[in-house]
Amino acid sequence: MELSSRDPELLALDALTMDAWLSREGFRSKRLRWYVEYACRDDFGGGLAEVSAWAGLHYYAARGEGEDDQFLVWPEGNGFLVRGLADALGARVRTRALAYDVEIENGGARVLWYDAEAGRTRRIRAKRAIVCAPRFAARRIVAPLREDKRPSGFVYAPWFVANLTVENPPPASAPRRRGTT
Repeated sequence: MELSSRDPELLALDALTMDAWLSREGFRSKRLRWYVEYACRDDFGGGLAEVSAWAGLHYYAARGEGEDDQFLVWPEGNGFLVRGLADALGARVRTRALAYDVEIENGGARVLWYDAEAGRTRRIRAKRAIVCAPRFAARRIVAPLREDKRPSGFVYAPWFVANLTVENPPPASAPRRRGTT
């Protein structure tokens, strides 16, 4: 953050929704708004009225063009990153485990988790706990979120990614029908 701009005009974008920014700048195309809405939901979990203009613009500004772009991609997707993190943690990684209760306790966190290998519940006390889950799931796991009965305001849409193996793939020169890839 210390390398980020402190320009008041840029900082003000964080107090403005992406919806308000698009309107202010005269972007009214339904197709464009649908696309920006899709990008905001995909990357930030909220719509145009919930995502800040700063975050929405960053979504596009962070993408390079041409040979000099700075994308980090691997054939195995984020699996590369997960393996790298797991390798660095070694034996501290817990698999076949399900965290189901996180409470703030004595300036840290107490996590209850089910150990499927042993068939029993275990407890961990930590300085910090990071719960990476959709808000609707985190609200059932993290005590302070469980206690907050206000609606979250987030709208979720499930999506599915699948890799298929076929015996006879179509030839590379096969014509594509509209709506297929």
